Amino acid sequence: MVEFKGELNLKSYKPIIHRLNKELQIIIIVVYLIIAVPCFLLYCLTDFGFALIAGAISLTVIALTSFILLFFAGEKFHRETLKMFPKYIAFENGIIELGYNSQKHREFYYENIKGIADYGEFYYVFLKIPNRNQSFVCQKGLITEGTIEEFEETFSDVIVRKNKDRIGK
Repeated sequence: MVEFKGELNLKSYKPIIHRLNKELQIIIIVVYLIIAVPCFLLYCLTDFGFALIAGAISLTVIALTSFILLFFAGEKFHRETLKMFPKYIAFENGIIELGYNSQKHREFYYENIKGIADYGEFYYVFLKIPNRNQSFVCQKGLITEGTIEEFEETFSDVIVRKNKDRIGK
């Protein structure tokens, strides 16, 4: 059995925040294109100045909304999301048990592991769950039972070593 227990440090959250930022940026780009492309087509097909003005106004609104989402709401969203990460993680007998502050526990099987990224001070575990994107961090300094060697031996086929200098990139 290998067990990690406790609160993650800020450095361990970095790849998670980076991934959340990427997802938020993709959503903003998609919304921008959904509005920009029809406005551009309307302008090209109708040759009216109205489409140009409507397009400029809608693109300005999207740009302001994007700025607000990325810089203000995004930070609060990330803080709230980070509270949802497990404070207790146990790997035993083919089962991964995740414990949260609310005494809620979730269980997954080793077969659900898509990959594990080793960033030196922590592991970033990706699970393949249908219709969900589940991942969590196991900080090496928070190991309370078992050893790092035991963990790495168990998951040697899915652990990928990452460059420590490129955390979150």
